[in-house]
Amino acid sequence: MWSAASIPEPARRPVRFVLVGAANSLAGLAAIYFCKLGLGLGDVAANALGYVFGLVLSFALNSTWTFEYRGAMLPAAMRFGAAFLAAYAANLALVLLLID
Repeated sequence: MWSAASIPEPARRPVRFVLVGAANSLAGLAAIYFCKLGLGLGDVAANALGYVFGLVLSFALNSTWTFEYRGAMLPAAMRFGAAFLAAYAANLALVLLLID
């Protein structure tokens, strides 16, 4: 029978990272559709809430399971948020640049 223990130690973190990313994507998308269809929110509000849900889930799973972080959570969450904002800003800038 397969178990997580059968994955060699050096490969566990990347495998966990991919699994968290997949779970985050599915859960974020489900949250967006729930907000749209279940709560009747508009596209922008539903998407924003889905992103927030996904960010919280990603931070929680990656910090506790993928990286097994044991330090102070508030500073770690602030760094996570800053990294997200930097990546989002770069993504948005490229999209706007490449549209025209």
